[in-house]
Amino acid sequence: MQEFRLTSTGDTSFDWILGAGYYENNFARGSLDPSDPLLVFGVHWPFVAAQVSGTPGDTGYFESLNDTENFSVFAQGNWHVGDRVTLGAGVRCQSINLLL
Repeated sequence: MQEFRLTSTGDTSFDWILGAGYYENNFARGSLDPSDPLLVFGVHWPFVAAQVSGTPGDTGYFESLNDTENFSVFAQGNWHVGDRVTLGAGVRCQSINLLL
């Protein structure tokens, strides 16, 4: 995630922060390519305790594609009323796009 912030100097009784953020992720796992199966059924694997049953030559495939894009903006302000009292308020707006 990339985030940018602007902040006040903090030398008054009111301080603030403004910002924006962006995140993008493209994730792919597995394959539907017939030359790259996830499982080949009916094969004995000596190093695997629990065998997967199936007809010899049967294959299993798996593919997962996930794309994420996130954009946000935010702001917060604090008013220091006294030495021990601060009033604060903030807002955040966010847009998330998912492709599963």
